[in-house]
Amino acid sequence: MLRELRLISLRKNLFISIVAVGMGSLGLAALIHDWRKNGDGFSQNMSMYIASFVFLAAGLLLIILPVSGVGQKTLQRYCAQSGNLAKVEQFYRSTPPVYGVRISREYVLAAGTKTNFLLTSDLLWVYMNVSVLPPYFKKETYIHFMPKDGKAAQYKVKNEKQANAILEYVQKTLPWVFVGSSKQLEKIYQSDRQSMIRAVEERKAKDTA
Repeated sequence: MLRELRLISLRKNLFISIVAVGMGSLGLAALIHDWRKNGDGFSQNMSMYIASFVFLAAGLLLIILPVSGVGQKTLQRYCAQSGNLAKVEQFYRSTPPVYGVRISREYVLAAGTKTNFLLTSDLLWVYMNVSVLPPYFKKETYIHFMPKDGKAAQYKVKNEKQANAILEYVQKTLPWVFVGSSKQLEKIYQSDRQSMIRAVEERKAKDTA
């Protein structure tokens, strides 16, 4: 399972990493060619050298980090401390994903550029956020998983259709969790999280009674 999740993260990062490595490599090659042809031009092209190295390093990191398992720390720590690796493995194998997200009454696992893993007992609120990025006004759509400790997990999806399917999946599987974007929920989560925790626990008690 852990190896499979690393490969998923690697595939998610692969295109961007290839582009970054390619841009960095081309930039360095052009600068080296110019240096050989015209002599020492490092000081005049320092910003180009720095940019090329940054692109190259970023691209390599996008490959190295998933392979090394850095994005699986939460999952690895939970399995090591609880001894529940076999149980999580069974959950992963037996639960069909909805656009990369697996949910049971006990676990949430979203396999993307990193592995987001949460206990459902810690989950309070799930919502979608759509950001419009300049200069081409490209939309980026994320699912936000908001736990009790405030350490939100973000999961990127292709579009709002996928995001809505995941939200429906959450609502169906974990009906006590708050679902959907709301200024009121955001305010409560930020300033009065204990009341949200109590509300979720009450909703869960009614659902499981």
